[in-house]
Amino acid sequence: MREKMRKAFGVVVVGLGGALAVACSSTPADKYPSPDAFCSAKAVEECQIAGACAVPVEQCKSARHAICMTQATTAQNEGRTYSSGNVQACIDKEHALYLKTPITPKDQADADDTCERVFQGSVAAGGPCANDRQCAGTAICTKGACGNKVSKNPGDFCGNPGEVCTNDSYCSVTVPAKCVPNATQGQTCNTDVLCSANATPSLRCVVGVCQPVQPAGGKCFVNSDCDPKAAPYCDVDNGNVCDDGIRFAISNKGLCSHYGGSL
Repeated sequence: MREKMRKAFGVVVVGLGGALAVACSSTPADKYPSPDAFCSAKAVEECQIAGACAVPVEQCKSARHAICMTQATTAQNEGRTYSSGNVQACIDKEHALYLKTPITPKDQADADDTCERVFQGSVAAGGPCANDRQCAGTAICTKGACGNKVSKNPGDFCGNPGEVCTNDSYCSVTVPAKCVPNATQGQTCNTDVLCSANATPSLRCVVGVCQPVQPAGGKCFVNSDCDPKAAPYCDVDNGNVCDDGIRFAISNKGLCSHYGGSL
């Protein structure tokens, strides 16, 4: 009976007259046990700009939390699994991002990529996919399948999942697929044939033809319409013009409306 009682209370006797050690857990509590906890923490970082938009902090946090939860639901409906172990990296990225002025599209994309991994895909390398988010780990989706990213140079073969062309080249749709130079000004372009990123000025694809990007203040619809160096951001909240990045201000009502402000 005494032996049973000892086991029941997690007590181990070490040797004759030995010390008693009580078993206990040293595992720290999960800081982000649920999507709700993740979204609450993410909202805190995003609402560092509440003052710039003249929005009460709690109002901003409520708006950003709701947006995050909607995105979380979408991710889970896609079959992605919440991974609390990936949250802190996202929170750290968001904290640094919202301290920047301006926030460039590259800054935003870098943070978004990290935060997308909070909801982890499950498709293994070689499995079918429609986007990077469906792939397990850090794999990417290319050619309709998941694969670990491998950089390829012009002239290299690029037909395997995960192989990405670099140095101003794209992966041809021919068989066998090879990295070929991007199209130059005036040449044909589409979703498969990209325009040169190294041209001066930089190029964009407009109605199937490579044409110069718009300068600062020029009209745009997406970021790729704009000069990637001088004005990489298409400000759709303020007249669809190219700018140097996202700037939070009371006057920027369109942008601030996504953070609890009113139009």
